[in-house]
Amino acid sequence: QAKHSNIDLQIDLEIRRENISQEHKNKLKKLLILGDIIKLGQMMKNLTSNALKFTPNGGKVKITVDWNPNGLPDYIVEDDDYSHCGSLIVSVDDNGYGLSPEQMKELFKEGVQFNANELQAGQGSGLGLAIVKGLVELHQGKISAKSDGIGCGCTFTVELPAVFTIETRGNNIVDSDGNECNNEIEITLDESFDEKYSNVLVVDDIAANRKMVCRLLRGIGYTCFEAVDGQDCVDYMKRADNEFHSVDIILMDYEMPRMNGPTATSVLRDFGIKIPIIGVTGNALKEDKSFFIEKGANYVITKPWRYSDLKLVMNDLNNDNNINNNDDIND
Repeated sequence: QAKHSNIDLQIDLEIRRENISQEHKNKLKKLLILGDIIKLGQMMKNLTSNALKFTPNGGKVKITVDWNPNGLPDYIVEDDDYSHCGSLIVSVDDNGYGLSPEQMKELFKEGVQFNANELQAGQGSGLGLAIVKGLVELHQGKISAKSDGIGCGCTFTVELPAVFTIETRGNNIVDSDGNECNNEIEITLDESFDEKYSNVLVVDDIAANRKMVCRLLRGIGYTCFEAVDGQDCVDYMKRADNEFHSVDIILMDYEMPRMNGPTATSVLRDFGIKIPIIGVTGNALKEDKSFFIEKGANYVITKPWRYSDLKLVMNDLNNDNNINNNDDIND
């Protein structure tokens, strides 16, 4: 269709992001969309066909992909083999006829056609975009359109929840290629239990990480609770006195959707919560650790971490050396 109409169709599927952390780079390599491949294909076919249809001969249509690590935060992954990882954003941009503000309001309604005789030779059912909208929502995503007006082209943007495959094998984390990462925690069988900090809240957006840490700590004797991100942790702690068992110590991951670890820590401190908060980060940069400490964390440990690192922190806390300690526990 593009060749027939002499339209320059450009497809760029490489995600280009500056200043991205190594942890996010690793996630990008394993991004997946959970859905029906046929329906997703139909969605893209309809969007591309629509752009080509309303772009004049010699025009241009460009398809690009991006990733928002905090996108669609309310999406819930029902399968423990996957972890929510923001959203994948597909944009279809054309320099065609564009849309007026009035047309934008009617855009995704069934049977709606604009200038059908002039632009489509009277063909088409007007169902294409309505179908696309239904398919996007079926996959718990969002669709939007933007145009600066008639003659200014149009951009359609589809946002779909992204996940990546991660599973546990024994005490290790296994990536989607089957490689054992072991990038969270190591525990030996003779590790001792600290009764003072027996109730641990584990905060991490990666379900497999949470479950593995909780399973291993429970094996030593700790009682563990889980929060899926910083906001969930804040909500949990604000109602903990009335509805939940007490929490003695928090293991707080750094990078999470909705609310990251440092922000959640700051909110908890402002709320008056004084229990120890141990920051956990995959980034060994001293600035990131210092930032976590500034927001109220007592210590920051770096992945991969051993239980002995956590035990060393607990010993320091027991000795009252627990005020904003920025020593590198496991460097």
